[in-house]
Amino acid sequence: MAITSDDTLTTEDVATSYKALLVIEQCFRTLKCTELMMHPVYQRLSARIEAHVKICVLTLSLERSAELTAGRL
Repeated sequence: MAITSDDTLTTEDVATSYKALLVIEQCFRTLKCTELMMHPVYQRLSARIEAHVKICVLTLSLERSAELTAGRL
């Protein structure tokens, strides 16, 4: 059972959010298992944080698009 403090969310909204979170966590686990030398990114400026989030969302969107095109989803 998922718990949230936002009373405006429906059960479907919460379930969808948790499913999206699982996808993101799976992506991070996959990246950790590769030979890429990755480390945490710490940003302090709000503009850089916003840019980093946008790049991550764009990357996930491109991955989903490729999966849909390849018929894997």
